[in-house]
Amino acid sequence: MATSIIIPIAALILAWFVLKALFNVLKIVISTTAIVLVVFIVLMLFGYAPQDFMQEVINLPQTFSQLVTNARNYLPQTFSQLVTNARNYLPQNLDQLVTNARNYLPQNLDQIVTDARNYLPEAFNQVVIQVRGLLGL
Repeated sequence: MATSIIIPIAALILAWFVLKALFNVLKIVISTTAIVLVVFIVLMLFGYAPQDFMQEVINLPQTFSQLVTNARNYLPQTFSQLVTNARNYLPQNLDQLVTNARNYLPQNLDQIVTDARNYLPEAFNQVVIQVRGLLGL
């Protein structure tokens, strides 16, 4: 008797979840269709014909291919320019950073270095040694 009532209740719950999911999908489809329709109407008011839309849809793969090709061609140049700028400007900025460090760091730099050696991993000890070399300590 108990199993005969559990199966219909489980079926109703499952049907509820399925219908709720379908309703959500339907809402998304309707809202997307409404947005596309509004954009389509606005563009038609500005003089675009339905043939223009079809031509753009037909040209979409070619446009996407050109976008990918341009990205492949442009990105290496941009990266090369980035590396060139880094090579040109980083040494100047590093010299300014070293000058500022010499002028503004506290006098107890040895204590900071000792604390760094005690609490930082070994990789950072190399950084401390290089900073000390740059600061002449």
